[in-house]
Amino acid sequence: DVYKRQTWYLIRTHIGHELWPLLTINALAVVGRAILQESSLAFLGLSDPLARSWGMMIARAVDFPGLYRTDFWTWWLLPPVGALVLSTLLLRLLVGGLEEQQRRDKPCCWK
Repeated sequence: DVYKRQTWYLIRTHIGHELWPLLTINALAVVGRAILQESSLAFLGLSDPLARSWGMMIARAVDFPGLYRTDFWTWWLLPPVGALVLSTLLLRLLVGGLEEQQRRDKPCCWK
């Protein structure tokens, strides 16, 4: 029991403190890529047809005949495209800001 507490203390204070910022940055970057990949696969029809997805919404809107001759595209195509672009852009900006903050806090670790 004493060894478990000592091991947990070492991980928490020495290893975890150094790894937590890097794991957070990498996790957010993976989430951004996952959103784009899922939307791309759903747009191509390679996902669960019952799942709600921005890619599926875009694919259905593009398949609608005469979409651009009517005003349907403004409320059927723009919201999912805007949500997809905005979410990936904001995640990328968040990751970039966290990386920059990490570089300032520990300049010796980033080259």
